[in-house]
Amino acid sequence: MEVIPYIADDQTAPFHPPANKGNEAIMYLTYMYEFYDKLPDISIFIHGTDMQWHVEPILDGSTSYALTHLDLNEVLRRQYLNLGLSWQFACPNWINTSITENSPDFNPNLKSEEPWVKQAFIDNFPNDPVPEILSAPCCSQFAVTKEAIHLLPRKQYQKSINWIMNTHLPDAHSGRVWEHFWQWMFLQKAVDCPEEFKALCRNYHICFESEAEWEEWKKKDRKKRELVASKKAALEGKIEENKPDTSDLSWAIAALSGELEAGKQRAMERGRDEKMRNRLAGEL
Repeated sequence: MEVIPYIADDQTAPFHPPANKGNEAIMYLTYMYEFYDKLPDISIFIHGTDMQWHVEPILDGSTSYALTHLDLNEVLRRQYLNLGLSWQFACPNWINTSITENSPDFNPNLKSEEPWVKQAFIDNFPNDPVPEILSAPCCSQFAVTKEAIHLLPRKQYQKSINWIMNTHLPDAHSGRVWEHFWQWMFLQKAVDCPEEFKALCRNYHICFESEAEWEEWKKKDRKKRELVASKKAALEGKIEENKPDTSDLSWAIAALSGELEAGKQRAMERGRDEKMRNRLAGEL
């Protein structure tokens, strides 16, 4: 793997966007434009840190862990693959392009970019019909093939870079609207929301028997995180009344950790079998 680090705020760096605007979108687009004629078979676009909340807990919240387990043949087969899985704040019908600032359904605390998505789509893809709904797992980390990038002419990437450079929208909006465009750019799909447990199986070879089993694993993981937070608060003296016994919390955390790891190991064992992956995940 060749790592090409684009540095947003250093114009002297070997690789940098034309300006520090539009969050990761301008850097991704700059790479696609600059490397258009010398792309590898697969390009993987990720943020600059390893441990991050954008990566699923079952992947240890680690980009390096996720990439170590990523099925590159699945990327080649599907051409574009979102590294994220979670439907939370993303799927199945997240962005409604008819929403405006004055719409009663507009929630600026949850989807502050939503009123600006329609015009941004028109500006970037003027020849395409505007989808009513745009949805895909959060948050702009994905793998894409050279062939998929080449489906669009090189000038399209420069056009989108120019849009980010010239838009009146702040970065919080110009970058976030692009989180909803990648699946359209490379797949011409407005909604790309495979079921979480099936995507986990196909993409990373961690295969739960059913959605119910996957949901139970996530439920235990959330409970463990709550207990860890309670223990930390107790140790820091932030809980005065009904202060929990930290030894009891430690025992409960350890028990849940064991159950979570055992469930994950069983899922990984299933994932080693291609026939099992086909049976459980199908075609997404």
